[in-house]
Amino acid sequence: MKQLLILAIFIASSHFAFGQNIVLNVGVDTTLFQDIKEPLDHWISFLKTGDDDAGIAYWNPEEVEKYGKKYYCLAETELYFGMDNYLQLLSSPTFKLTIMSVRQFNEYYKIQTLVSMQVNDSLSDNVMYLFHVYAKETDSGWQLFNALPINTKLRFNNTTVGIIKYHYPKHHQFNPLLAQKQLAFIDSICKVFDAPMDTMDYYFTETQEELLKVKGMDYVMGVNGIEKPSGRGGLNMIMGSGCGEYYPHESVHVFIQPLFPNMHLWANEGLATFLGGTGHNTLDDEVKKLKVYLNEHPEVDLDSMLTFINVDGIVADYRYVMGGLIVKEVYNKGGIKLLKKFLNAGKSNEDYLRAIQECLGVKQKNFNKHFRSLINKHY
Repeated sequence: MKQLLILAIFIASSHFAFGQNIVLNVGVDTTLFQDIKEPLDHWISFLKTGDDDAGIAYWNPEEVEKYGKKYYCLAETELYFGMDNYLQLLSSPTFKLTIMSVRQFNEYYKIQTLVSMQVNDSLSDNVMYLFHVYAKETDSGWQLFNALPINTKLRFNNTTVGIIKYHYPKHHQFNPLLAQKQLAFIDSICKVFDAPMDTMDYYFTETQEELLKVKGMDYVMGVNGIEKPSGRGGLNMIMGSGCGEYYPHESVHVFIQPLFPNMHLWANEGLATFLGGTGHNTLDDEVKKLKVYLNEHPEVDLDSMLTFINVDGIVADYRYVMGGLIVKEVYNKGGIKLLKKFLNAGKSNEDYLRAIQECLGVKQKNFNKHFRSLINKHY
């Protein structure tokens, strides 16, 4: 999320008209290395389409079918921040795309690209991320491939437990008890919400850097500081670091989130935190920490909580802890029926605030008083 916020700030402060700037790094020379010309041309042609739909023609059809026409290029999920068309975003003259290397890797060619951005009149580029994809000549001509499945075969072991296919580093000692706990959690939430239990790929590593590399992300801006458990769930897939075989929070995103297409962000993260905690902590753990923070900061006005993001670096972000507390209170008041109504109340802030007022009977002007009292009384 930090890298998304940084990128959004860069975009907001820059001229945003569409064009493209693709350059080759020194040494990417098709006269010296003639074998790289066709895969390189194929990748550049893909980028120059400037449109996700047009780019499908350059990608392998199996991954387009598996991940969908919107997310077939998995790199999009790493820096998605609101634009539906990833290739159009990269076509902005604000971005500079530098092809760093093209190297043969078995039957594939590994193509590494650096994405940078020039902000205002700065003379230096801000490096956003460095990633790689693969290209391969097939019976249908050259096609592009995501790094994830190829790197997984090279670096990871696989173990299947029920509907979950685990992918993890070869040095890791697999824990079947945690895997069974994960499967039992998925079964329980799917029964409560009457959700289908489709097969799921679950990738996990000890560190975020290790996970990024297997996804093909060689560098991502904003990945700094203390290593914390983190992850992402979607496309029938969990990607996590620091949580091992058991990551209930992201399981909620995979199996329950699709049932509520009109769910607000805070309701979405709140539901996942209510049911599955965040990181290694339960919702109650986080609310207790928030209680300490709020009592030390009486100036924090929860009437305007949707304008808040981070708490203090110790407590989970507001959308997790306050969002989870609100979901819990809705469930306590009206059970699963009222909760489903709340979750499908709408994506806008206005929809979300109205749903809180209707489901909990608390007006927005009384949020600060109500939720502070609730937290202090019960936590």
